[in-house]
Amino acid sequence: MRDEDFDFISDLLLTRAGLGLTPERAYLLEGRLTPIARNRDMADVEALLTRARTKPDDALSAEIVEAMMVRETSFFRDRAPFRQFSDIILPDLIKSRAREGRIRIWCAGCSTGQEPYSIAMLINDRAEELTGWSVSVMATDMSGRAIETARKGYYSQFEVQRGLPIELLVKHFSRRRSKWEINDQVAGMVSFHQHNLLDGASQFGEFDIIFCRNVLTYMDDSIKDSIFVSLSETLASDGYLFLGIGETTAGLADRMKRAHGLLGVYSPLPENFRLANTG
Repeated sequence: MRDEDFDFISDLLLTRAGLGLTPERAYLLEGRLTPIARNRDMADVEALLTRARTKPDDALSAEIVEAMMVRETSFFRDRAPFRQFSDIILPDLIKSRAREGRIRIWCAGCSTGQEPYSIAMLINDRAEELTGWSVSVMATDMSGRAIETARKGYYSQFEVQRGLPIELLVKHFSRRRSKWEINDQVAGMVSFHQHNLLDGASQFGEFDIIFCRNVLTYMDDSIKDSIFVSLSETLASDGYLFLGIGETTAGLADRMKRAHGLLGVYSPLPENFRLANTG
C-alpha cells in the first residue's frame, strides 16, 4: 500500500472513530474494504482509497470507517459481567435508589443490540420487585446500520445460539420464520440512538450504570483518555462503569477505582480526591 493511502486512512479512522491503525494491522484493510471497492465498481482497494483521498466524499468515508469497526458481539458475552450486574449491582441500586424509584443505564458501543437486550432481560426478571420504578436502558453506537439492526430486534439462529440460554430464548423471543424476534416487553425497555463517543455525552444526563465493554480496545490512547473523562463525568457519584475485562484503564487512574471484588467494574473516586489530582 502506498504511504499516502495508509496515512489517509489512518487519519480518517483516528478523527472519525478514535481508532489507531498501526502498520501491523494494515493487513485488515484488504479484506474489509474489498467489498466496498467491488460494490462501487473499482478495481481494488488501492483505487478505492485513491478515490476517497483525492475526491472527498462523506458517504464513502463513512462507509470505509464502518467497515473497519470491530463488530464482535453476542448475548451475555463473557458471562461474569452480567452475573455481577444481576446478583450484586442491580440489588445494590434497588436499595440505594428506593426513594427515587429510577435507574438509568447506558450501553455505549452497543453494536447490533445483543448487550443491551441481555441487560433488559435481567431487569425483566426482577419486574415484580421493580413495580412502579422507571428503569431504562439507552444504547448507542456510531454505526447507523448497527442501530437499525438493533431496533428491529431480529436475530438468526446462529446469533441466538451464541450465549443466550434456551430458557431466556423461549421466554423473551418469538420465532418468525428463520429469525427470532425479541418480545415487546424487553424491546420497550431499550432506546437506541446513533452516537459517536468522540462527541461527548453531557447531553444525555446522568447514569447509574455505564457499560462500555470492549469498545475502547483499539482506540488511540489520547482519544481513550478523553472518553474516560467524558464517561466519568456522566456517571453518578455512586454509579458503576463496566469495561472489558482485558481493557487497559490507565486513563481512569485519577477518576475511578476498581469496584471491590468485581471484575472489570469501576466506581468514581471521591470528588475531593479527584479534584486534588486534576488540579
